[in-house]
Amino acid sequence: MRENVAIALPDMVDIGYLDLSAAKEAARAWLFGNANAFFRLGLVKG
Repeated sequence: MRENVAIALPDMVDIGYLDLSAAKEAARAWLFGNANAFFRLGLVKG
């Protein structure tokens, strides 16, 4: 999963599909937010 995100997001920024802030937010959601919510970890974004 992490490898796919690391490959896809820079390409999406390069072609103008996402700006850098949107790519960062997508990465945070996929790699932190989803697991945090699913497992009810209660961690805060830092």
